[in-house]
Amino acid sequence: ENNVTVNNNLTAGTNATSDINIDADEGMARQTTGNMLAGGNVYIDGGSGVDLNGTIGAATAIGIDVDIESAYGSVSIDGNITANDDVFVDAANNIVVGNSADITADNDNISGTIGGNVDMTADSDSSSAGDLTINDGSTVIGERVMLDGYNVTSDVVTARNEADTAGTKITITGEHDVTINDNTTVVSAVNGDIEITSTQGSTNQTAGTILATNGGVEIVAGKDIDVIE
Repeated sequence: ENNVTVNNNLTAGTNATSDINIDADEGMARQTTGNMLAGGNVYIDGGSGVDLNGTIGAATAIGIDVDIESAYGSVSIDGNITANDDVFVDAANNIVVGNSADITADNDNISGTIGGNVDMTADSDSSSAGDLTINDGSTVIGERVMLDGYNVTSDVVTARNEADTAGTKITITGEHDVTINDNTTVVSAVNGDIEITSTQGSTNQTAGTILATNGGVEIVAGKDIDVIE
């Protein structure tokens, strides 16, 4: 219930009922090094914060979901996270993905399925004190990708949309500003839109392309929109 620290590899079984559950709902959940493997799910709850310096699902993807939460703190991710289904990250304050950390859902990439989304929400308590920052060299990949925070900064973001379903497949929402620092792409032979919203502030694209291969792109800002033509 208080602090939990993982200092080495942590492995559950290979079947779908084999989960890792780290419960520090009144303190910090820390992974200093190593890798987590499970045929089922990985749940990490750090009430006052989550600090991940190892990997989750390296070499063999987590069989189902990875769910990381901090009810009143921040989440820091400095290693790759790989899951066959969904990756959820939720923090009352900040979410920071370090340089060259890859967040991958839908790793098995089964054509025709609609599972395997990435959903990252900072400032979940709506206190205007939580930014979502994905640093240079990092990637976020899933069937769909949803990024939300007070200010949002993204690097490479890709929605595969293997199911070729219609609708929005990348949603980036900042209550204040949104900054796009690299390619933001929906890859689909048929459908898939991109929606970027900076509710009270501005949207700024510094590099890369914003491309829905066979869909549309909508950008809405409370103030300015500055994108690369």
